[in-house]
Amino acid sequence: MSSRPIRTLLVEDNESYSRLVVKMLGGADDVGFDIVSAETLAKGISALEEKVVDLVLLDLQLPDSDGLKTFTEIHGRYPGIPVIVLTGTSDQETAVKALSSEPRTT
Repeated sequence: MSSRPIRTLLVEDNESYSRLVVKMLGGADDVGFDIVSAETLAKGISALEEKVVDLVLLDLQLPDSDGLKTFTEIHGRYPGIPVIVLTGTSDQETAVKALSSEPRTT
């Protein structure tokens, strides 16, 4: 195990999916994760303002935001933090747009 856990923000509104992600990350052999959860984009942004985070796991479909806007809002405010998009859709166009998004500040 590494000397310090990876400080991770999980932004996911589905409690079942959140539990699954936490369980999967907890089973990682060589890496520890310190996970903070948020159910909305607004709560995720608030958590980012309050805590130092190494990684964001982000659902694109949230109660207060959906689609690429969800990603660009986080990435634009915090371009130095890696974002892994979690989604049940297989929308390749959105994936390509997310990968090519230029960070913006708000």
